[in-house]
Amino acid sequence: MKRKHIARTGAGALCALLAAALLAAQRFYSGSFGDQYAAERWESGEKRYSQVTCFISNDESCGYDDVMEINESIEDALAEGAAEGRWLSSYSMEAKVTVSAGSKTVRARAICTGGDFFLFHPLDMISGWTYKEDALSGDAVVLDMRLAWSLFGGYELKGKTVEIGGWKCLIAGVSRPPRRGAAGEAYGEEPTVYLPYNLAYRTGADKAINCYEAVLPNPVSGYALGILEDALDFSEGNYELMENTGRFGFLKSLKRAGGLSGLARKDSPVYYPYWENAARSGEIICSVLAASAAALAVYPLLLIALYLIKLIKFLRRSKNVETIC
Repeated sequence: MKRKHIARTGAGALCALLAAALLAAQRFYSGSFGDQYAAERWESGEKRYSQVTCFISNDESCGYDDVMEINESIEDALAEGAAEGRWLSSYSMEAKVTVSAGSKTVRARAICTGGDFFLFHPLDMISGWTYKEDALSGDAVVLDMRLAWSLFGGYELKGKTVEIGGWKCLIAGVSRPPRRGAAGEAYGEEPTVYLPYNLAYRTGADKAINCYEAVLPNPVSGYALGILEDALDFSEGNYELMENTGRFGFLKSLKRAGGLSGLARKDSPVYYPYWENAARSGEIICSVLAASAAALAVYPLLLIALYLIKLIKFLRRSKNVETIC
């Protein structure tokens, strides 16, 4: 009987350790998606913030003026409500551009950015810096390593220029693309340049903005997402809203575990940038880890409940014996 008790306790302890290890792995893995933690980087003091995103169909032809209207609506809503405070936003789109340096020309993916894009999506810079996005007439760009090597055969490019769509652009820096895991797979091998939206417009990459992001005060759950939804003026079905903050939490991951096939299937009319495709792959991994941890935790929890019941019964018997004596 004693051996059975020891074996049962040992099995429970092993299951508990494995569950804890899986939870730690989930937490570590989800932390690698830095694009999803802008609110945590922005928070200060006791005010709660949440990162929210709107992916927009190209059918809406969303442009700079539309984004400014969204910003104005959010500003008005925050001023009228109970959550007035600092906030930030960014917008972006993707296009194909031709980048030239001397006799070399490369067809590249252009991530065209506006607002506080690099606060949402910090780049791993190996030289230089990201450009300032408050200068609408700025002609600075960031090349990733693949594009920098294809054009110059090196990465220390301070003071050098490239030509995009007939415009001479100053290279602000060179970034290291994500190389591993879901982020590396979603980013792919395509040479990439980051450039201000206004510059992209002038170089002929006139394409609709398809991603708007904001970090907003969130005094109660769902408040920030509601503020963004009320600020939109798009046709139903032409956009998709989501809350990034907390998307990798244990309970949310566990809830998603029952619908993994839906996570893997894309049936939305909107375009997802590489960081969102990476995050969606991450959701699948986190859901599997959370479900596995929960399954492993069942046995030790039942074992603890059993021991507690036995302890209560023992204490009751002891109390009855004392009463009789």
